[in-house]
Amino acid sequence: MELLSSSLSDDIAAGSAWCLTRICRSTEVALGLIKQGIIKVLMERGIINAKPMTSQQSAWCLGTLIQTDAIADTMAAQGLVPVAVDHLRRVRSQNATGGDISAATYLIARLARSIKLSRALAKVGVIPPLVHALQTSEDPQVLDWSARAIGCLMRPSSNDMSKLLLEAGAAAGLARLPRVLADHEIEPLGSFAFAIQVCLLLTWGSGTRKAL
Repeated sequence: MELLSSSLSDDIAAGSAWCLTRICRSTEVALGLIKQGIIKVLMERGIINAKPMTSQQSAWCLGTLIQTDAIADTMAAQGLVPVAVDHLRRVRSQNATGGDISAATYLIARLARSIKLSRALAKVGVIPPLVHALQTSEDPQVLDWSARAIGCLMRPSSNDMSKLLLEAGAAAGLARLPRVLADHEIEPLGSFAFAIQVCLLLTWGSGTRKAL
């Protein structure tokens, strides 16, 4: 954490964030790191003021830290929702790599663990960049995490989210995914199936199924 917060080298800071990601894969470890202030470090030094490699690795790390709904709520309370959405918009507007966009999208998917958080993400503009990725990208990893994030944003008994996603063109974007993937690209189809399964829940009604 000290290297991440103090190093001026993109390589060193990114490597530090990568190491943190590798160790924070349990709730117990994640909570311990959160008590030490890792959320603030990853947001302020890892994403907001970071160079490209560091911001990518910090997004992966923040997403991995979200092991429970309570941790997601804690991060939201510390201001991560607008930071995460701004980061996604920023990497999409720059000459970013598929890895940069995927890491930013992964963080969104991990944050969207409840209707409350999905609505908060939508309120600050997360839907347009996600749908745009589904409608235009041909990068398998970007499509994988964009479809996964769309599925995570959809929650049963949340008709407002369904309407927002449909109006933005999410159904058309999802339907495009199998047509642009190479035959050997299997993992994105899992996220595609996950999102479609959520879309087709009875609570969403016939409008969603018709759009698909």
